[in-house]
Amino acid sequence: MSNNYFTKHLKEREEVIKIIRSYLLSHLWSILVSLFFIILPFFLLFPLFQRGFWGVLLFFLLLLFGLGAGARFLFIWYFNAFVITSQRIIDFDQRGLFEKTVSESIYEKIQDVSFKKKGIFSTVLNYGTIIIQTAGTNANLEIRNIFEPEKIQELITEIQKKGLNKDAEELSARELIDILEKAKEKMGEEKFNTFIKKKDIPEESKDDSPPAKNK
Repeated sequence: MSNNYFTKHLKEREEVIKIIRSYLLSHLWSILVSLFFIILPFFLLFPLFQRGFWGVLLFFLLLLFGLGAGARFLFIWYFNAFVITSQRIIDFDQRGLFEKTVSESIYEKIQDVSFKKKGIFSTVLNYGTIIIQTAGTNANLEIRNIFEPEKIQELITEIQKKGLNKDAEELSARELIDILEKAKEKMGEEKFNTFIKKKDIPEESKDDSPPAKNK
């Protein structure tokens, strides 16, 4: 499947860093149930076909149930994703075939990123839940059964710190420009340009005048 579904609504200069889905082994029970109903009718193929129409019908019903359950699982698993971009985090929460919730948070509003593991299988197989607490009225973002959640936590934290440092640098540059523009308005364009030119003259050039002659 293509990831165009997750990338078609990106903003200008926004890049996808990572798309995260739940760990497949954490859904082992759902996978086994689907495989059971897909394989079962083939084990019962001859006994079912010997019963005529009803046996054939039961064969296809079992097979269709297994295929349908498997297709539904794959659909929900694929579209239930965490998308980490250069500007924000988007949570696609696909709860059913016709039920979907999309939430997002920019890095500036993220207050805390944590993860938790619960149970023996979660600990042994190393998967858990990522929880992102956000400021304001935004709902917290959460995605369950993520493989190696500690690495995802580190990734989000690192991107957030880089983004905040970049914003601080851009803010300082904008503040300097504002100060210069205000000084230009108060001094006038001619005096301001003269002042800037004087500042551009190297200190050494001020001492280049010839020494005075002794009389």
